[in-house]
Amino acid sequence: MSVAGGWYSVGRADAPVTIVEFADYQCPFCKRFHANTYAELKKNYIDTGKVRFVSRDLPLEFHLFAFKAAEAVRCAGDQGKYWELRDALYSSPAPPNDEVLKKSAEDLSLDATSFQACLSAEKYKAEVQKDAADAARLHLDGTPSFVLGKTAGEKLDGVVLVGALPFASFDAAIQKVLKADSLLTNGRTNQEPNGKGE
Repeated sequence: MSVAGGWYSVGRADAPVTIVEFADYQCPFCKRFHANTYAELKKNYIDTGKVRFVSRDLPLEFHLFAFKAAEAVRCAGDQGKYWELRDALYSSPAPPNDEVLKKSAEDLSLDATSFQACLSAEKYKAEVQKDAADAARLHLDGTPSFVLGKTAGEKLDGVVLVGALPFASFDAAIQKVLKADSLLTNGRTNQEPNGKGE
């Protein structure tokens, strides 16, 4: 898949592994992933500089509140609170309806007028739709879905993981990419300039 510059991400931009998540704020499996697996990923890989984690939207049509919630999180991003609202919605047991969005925005001390104006104007509608279209091109139709692989410039070449998988599944896939990367690097450093490898 192609990698765009404006995506919301955490972790080092030059991390050897990138994980792109396509998720839906009303999806119980997405909430389960964030409750059970994301913290381990963050501690072991994102915070250590080995993984860059990218958040993208795939609001499912049968989830009535998911699309607006995706727009709301991006509106919170205008005020520097993208990840905070994202975490709040995934932590909430309630679906992300208007009441939950409003209360979460208040809890994060967002400027209510700007936030509401952004939502009413559907400022990020096209961007949420683009994420969903990109997911469809990759034949991803369930959430959460992940593309995990080695980043190489503007491209991400990797594997697709689907569902609220345990940390062990991500750990194995990340290790595979890191190991392949390490073999390539070592292969290059073992080649002497004279070509004899001595």
